Amino acid sequence: MTQAVFIIGLFVACIDRTGGMPGGDAAVPEPAFYRELSETAARMGIDLYVFSPEQFRGGELFGYRWRRSRWVLDKVPFPDIVYDRCYYTSAGQRKACKLTLAAIRARKPHRLLSGGNLPSKWEVYKLLAADAPVAGLLPPTAKVRSADQLLAALAKYREGLFLKPAAGMQGKGTLLVRRDKESNGIAVDGRTRANKPFSLLFNGEAEWKQWISAFIGETPYIVQPYLKLAMPDGRSFDIRVLLQKDGSGRFAVTGQAARVGKAGSITSNLHGGGSASDAAKLLNEAFGRKIGGEISAQMNDISEYIAHRLENRYGRFAELGFDYGIADGGKLWLLEVNSKPGRSAFGQLNDGTAAALSIERPLLYARLLNSRQAPSYMLRRSANGRRLYSTPYMSLKTRRPSAR
Repeated sequence: MTQAVFIIGLFVACIDRTGGMPGGDAAVPEPAFYRELSETAARMGIDLYVFSPEQFRGGELFGYRWRRSRWVLDKVPFPDIVYDRCYYTSAGQRKACKLTLAAIRARKPHRLLSGGNLPSKWEVYKLLAADAPVAGLLPPTAKVRSADQLLAALAKYREGLFLKPAAGMQGKGTLLVRRDKESNGIAVDGRTRANKPFSLLFNGEAEWKQWISAFIGETPYIVQPYLKLAMPDGRSFDIRVLLQKDGSGRFAVTGQAARVGKAGSITSNLHGGGSASDAAKLLNEAFGRKIGGEISAQMNDISEYIAHRLENRYGRFAELGFDYGIADGGKLWLLEVNSKPGRSAFGQLNDGTAAALSIERPLLYARLLNSRQAPSYMLRRSANGRRLYSTPYMSLKTRRPSAR
């Protein structure tokens, strides 16, 4: 059987693997998500594999495909669409990813599923703070410049300060800094770069200044006043709104999920041990059905508005995750926007529709993008079902203008 297909390369910064030859096992990042994405792609007739810079060598590309409950390394054709899920842990890793994509593009042109990238949290904050409909939803935010600056801010904001890396993710490296009521020392609750929780108490300011300067180092940080965004039992929570392009290329809200942190945790992030909860149920219980519904609708509306603003500034996006906090009285705060959002929260809910859409929509949008360019290979299946690829069957010169 011969049928036209297209190829998605799911690009990650690093893959832990036990062997470098075809057939080797691998521990890919976000394993549940990538497995579900691979299985859904197969049902849609899409060839999808996972690769990192290490899998491109000697001008050839290798990728991991999900087969028979394991990741199998194969030599693969160059992708038509690249789905960038790189989470960088160093400048060197970022550079390696950039060079790899450039080298692959020189051998065969491809399109990125998201054509744009969000800059640092500070740059996004500055853009949105200048936008009147959004500015009132943003907590006061500043770049961290010195320990003395933080001490002055701590005197102003009695509830404490929340610090996070300007390019951080998954709650790693976040800090809650506040005055200890009993000793008047400085208490720090935080998460390491490996996302491990810790708590410290400093009796003297000089000791704390030395520690905070060493902890931050050269990493750009931003600081905000600590917002009381907690359940009645004290657990932190926020609400993730997942916005994705659908098969027509238009943004649509895939769903909302409340993320509730572990007792004593300063973040609600699932990577830090939090759990997912039904957002509508949480809002209705906290604020009543009428107010809860209004808050939910407001989050959807503002997310779509911001998505278009970000696209106009930074380029085309396939999906965006918006994290909102809600203070006492129903005050809505926009905490963060993420251009590489996770979706594990939706898999924990009893909402099969949202969970399925969160997986399907990137593939549907990829198919739309690919329809605007010529598919580059014909797929032939041998008697045992193995994929075989022929030479390109249509010139890249026939590509149509890009879609949003």
